[in-house]
Amino acid sequence: MKKYIQNFKIYFNESQISQTVATEWLADYHGRENKILFDDYGVKPEYIESRHVYAKGVGCLPYAGEPLYSFDEKSRPSLSKRSQHAQEKMEEIFASLYSNESEIPQHLNHVSCTHYQSPSAAQKILVTKEWFSQTVVTNLYHMGCYASLPAIRVSKAFIADGADLVDIVHTELCSFHLDRKNLTPEQTIMKTLFSDGAIKYSVTSEKYFDEKKTIGLEIIALKEVMLPGSDNEMSWRIGDQNFEMTLSKNVPILIAKNIETYMRELFLKAQIDYDKDKHDVIFAVHPGGPKIIELVEKILKLNPKQVSHSKFILKTRGNMSSATLPHIWNEILHDPEVVDSTYIATVAFGPGLTMTGGILKICKH
Repeated sequence: MKKYIQNFKIYFNESQISQTVATEWLADYHGRENKILFDDYGVKPEYIESRHVYAKGVGCLPYAGEPLYSFDEKSRPSLSKRSQHAQEKMEEIFASLYSNESEIPQHLNHVSCTHYQSPSAAQKILVTKEWFSQTVVTNLYHMGCYASLPAIRVSKAFIADGADLVDIVHTELCSFHLDRKNLTPEQTIMKTLFSDGAIKYSVTSEKYFDEKKTIGLEIIALKEVMLPGSDNEMSWRIGDQNFEMTLSKNVPILIAKNIETYMRELFLKAQIDYDKDKHDVIFAVHPGGPKIIELVEKILKLNPKQVSHSKFILKTRGNMSSATLPHIWNEILHDPEVVDSTYIATVAFGPGLTMTGGILKICKH
């Protein structure tokens, strides 16, 4: 039985900020004595033109209500305060994404690595919509940038078990974890790379997809591996004040060493000839950093157009952690130049070091 990804809906609000303004704000917030770090290591506007930030106060956006960050407050926001703000935002996101929804999913999978609370925002929307007995919530938390692929894997299992409509919602609130301490070159890169993003989409049965006669992505194959000897290269931990990410300089080296072998095995699993058909495939690469897409492009000997959608999302929205790949898939799906039956090879990287990906196929009724 075939399974599809469709019904993309992006959360929009007035939160977009230029990379130049964001970097200036970050330099001020961390103390002007640290400005040289942002000048030397901050991600430049040539890679990211703008990002979205949901935390009140960042970039001095005209938010109403209490700001999370304040220049007058020398103490760092507590994890409790960050969580309070994040929960309010998540509930607002769910209310927006489900404001006009008439279809009731049998399952709702909530993905986030930047905030979680029980009852979750996903559970609370069930109360609002009165879906008590029709929808089951599964929380998929703290996996990092690659989490959209495990979410699809879980959703596929629900479809195989008889469901027709499984919703996935990503709510990534990276701006809620900015902190003044430990401003290293690596931390400077991450503060100017990560952004906020939220998106909803569905994994559906073949019956549902055929009845709706719409467009979607058929799930052809999925593959996940952990790279040996890499468990200390990337982490996402709960700290005293906030969630703390670490990222070593070895991550690009590990990706470079393993990406071609991984892709060959993924193509083989999808029964696609890697050497013969590779240049007809679009590559949806999670932008773990500005150089990651270029690295994959170089190692796999791709042409720039094959990774253009990944670069576009990075440039216009930054790295939204787990929400990034779904934004790239949506961009590809609605590109009028991408023809029916085009294959998409998608891959993301996260703590572990984990390499997760899949082969999808454009399907247009």
